[in-house]
Amino acid sequence: MNETNTESLRDQSWGDMTPRDRRNERRCILILFVWLVAFAAATFLIRMDYIPTGPASWVVSGIPSLIALATALAFFRFLREADELQRAIQLQALALALWTGFVIWPAVQLLEKSGASFDFFISLADAPILGMDAAYIVGILLGRSRYQ
Repeated sequence: MNETNTESLRDQSWGDMTPRDRRNERRCILILFVWLVAFAAATFLIRMDYIPTGPASWVVSGIPSLIALATALAFFRFLREADELQRAIQLQALALALWTGFVIWPAVQLLEKSGASFDFFISLADAPILGMDAAYIVGILLGRSRYQ
């Protein structure tokens, strides 16, 4: 990839953001990535019975939650310091993610109660968070394309 393509990709992704907004968003993305790795590792360790039940599994289960708290705090900082346009884009994306979760979560509950089971790498119970994550990303992309 040559320098021109890299610059245009960067401009498309962060061109409408202030340096502070870019830095805060990158911080959120980095912490979120750490959470993703911790969550996947904890899920794998617990599902494969590498961690015995009891206090050890509680600690392993709690680590992603602590990282998620750090993600939330970083995101709140990002929103607090963001310019008006970025705040509008983020809040619209969050609204889309919230309503996606509101639609998927009860559907998953009903599917599980009706006997549906989708146990492969992810379980049906993971669908709401995955749907919300996807909706948030789509919301960001739609918001950025709308305001460019």
